[in-house]
Parts: sequence; structure tokens; C-alpha cells
Amino acid sequence: MKILISNTNDPNENKILLGFGQVLTSCGYNVIMWDTNKKSTFDAFDEFEPDIFFTQLEMLNKAMVKCISERPALRVVCKVFAHQHANDQHKDLIESLVYIGSPDLAYTSHADDTLFDKWTDYGIDVVPIMSAANIFSSVGGVEKSEFKSELLLIQDKYVYTEPLIKEYFNQFLDIDFQHTIKIFGYGDWVGECYCGILHDNYHKDIYASSDVCIHLNHSDDISQNLFDLLSMGTFCVSNHKEILEKILPDELILVDNPKDMMDVTEHYLRYPEEKLSYTHRAYSNIIKNHTYFNRVDEIFTYLDMSQTDILNKTFEDVKEKLYIKDVV
Repeated sequence: MKILISNTNDPNENKILLGFGQVLTSCGYNVIMWDTNKKSTFDAFDEFEPDIFFTQLEMLNKAMVKCISERPALRVVCKVFAHQHANDQHKDLIESLVYIGSPDLAYTSHADDTLFDKWTDYGIDVVPIMSAANIFSSVGGVEKSEFKSELLLIQDKYVYTEPLIKEYFNQFLDIDFQHTIKIFGYGDWVGECYCGILHDNYHKDIYASSDVCIHLNHSDDISQNLFDLLSMGTFCVSNHKEILEKILPDELILVDNPKDMMDVTEHYLRYPEEKLSYTHRAYSNIIKNHTYFNRVDEIFTYLDMSQTDILNKTFEDVKEKLYIKDVV
């Protein structure tokens, strides 16, 4: 089976697509991660002739629609965004795609199905498929002195999180907080707490070297970053979101206001042994239910192309190779 996966303009979305690609490759499928900036649409399709094509609605163009229409047997998996609104050009492309019976699967990482109505108006039925932990890159972190922190914040590039950071996190910088703080990622940070952009080569060790990680969730989905953190046994405290309470009710601490964020953080830094029940539950749950092996299985099931046996066998082989246990 040949699977073509196109990149996007969003690095975080590319990480998710990479997770799909690594799982599919480990199962023995012929996978091409297509850089749309380096190879034209027609060349990519004509040279590879895929059986399944992964893309995102924002990447859709006339050339893709033409290539899809010329291949009736091609299965198309397309991600849409719950809050995204199609412009006039995209509406025409969507209508052309739906006219030829595509996509075979449209999905979003958001869990609020009330946001899917506009896609139904276009004739597209959307299903929720969350992001997940990428066990190929998230396991094996080692605590290192140069990365040691008692309180860790990883800021993503989205401006939506900035108000949450000001509300929930900046309080730790405004008081005489008697613990080591490290901040990685984006934003206009100054001072010795800021350590720069989080490098993929070191993120596992940075997570493994933190006592408490502050996670701030602005949307109705769960990021790969959080799944990765929990799969590494990192103890997380997050602002309350309904999706977190639904999917991960006993795996991290959820707080409703900045004062609770401060109190909870201080408590678990003072009594670190109380973190273990959370980190152990989180690890076991993620490894069992929330890796990209699980998500690829969901995708094949929706496509009525079940590959569960192959995925399960490969997952067991990968866990053995990477020394991943089912429980801590």
C-alpha cells in the first residue's frame, strides 16, 4: 500500500502528520512525506501513484482536485479545522471535491461536534480524531542538570495562549517564587528563566528534568505536546477545559483560576511523592489509548480498511525495541 502525506504551513500540524507517517512506515507501508514546496502536485501524484492521500483543507488547490478526480480508487483523508471558514476559492474546490465523492474521511482534532455543522452544509461529514503521543520521539528522556527545573513552561507559537500565560503563569515571575523556573518556546520573554526555542533533540530530556510542567490549553482539543508530556511521565498542571476533564480526568491536575494554579503547584513541589499516582495513570493511559498507532487504527476503521492486527503487532515490536513498558 502506497501512502502520500502532504505537508502543511503549520509546524505543529506537520508533527501530527509525521506521527502518522512514522506509524505507517513502521508497519511496512510505502510512505512518502511530500514537501509541497519542493515538488509539484502533478509530479508527486504521477511519480508515486498513491493508494491513500493525507492532506488538509487549507492545502487544497485545483491541481490536487484534478489529481484526485483522475484516480477514482484513491482514498482521501482530509483534515479540516472546526473554526475554519472556507473562502470563495475554497468553496469551489470543496464543491468539486464533494462532486467526485471525496474526501473519503474528513476529520478534525476538535471534540465539539456542534462546530462541524458548516461542513455538513458543504456535504462533508466530519469525525473527531485527536492528536496523540508520538512514542518514536517522546520516550527515553533523561534527567540532566543543565535542564533541571522545578517549574517548566513550554509556550507554543499561537497568540491565543498569551492571555492565559499572563493570567495563570506570570504570577510565578511576579512574586518571590523560591523555585527554579525554566521557560522554552516563543514569546517576548526576558531574564534568566527564558531558555530559548525548544529544540527537538533535547525536548525529552527537558521534560524529564522538570518537577512540575504548566500546561495552558486555549482550545477545544488536546495538543500532541500534552500527550507527549504525559507519555514521558511528566507531572502536569493545566487550566480547566472540558475536553481535558473528559479524556484525561485522572492524569493531570486541572485548576479553575490562577490562585488554584499557584496553590496546587506549591503543594506538589512540597510533596512530590503525591505526584506519582497521576504520572503513573497518565503514562499507562497514553501508552494504551493515545498514541498514533491508536489514531491510525481509527482512520483505517473509518475507511473500512481495518489494519488492527498489523498495527497491534507492530506496536508491540516497537515497544520492545524502544523499551516501552505498558505500566510504570
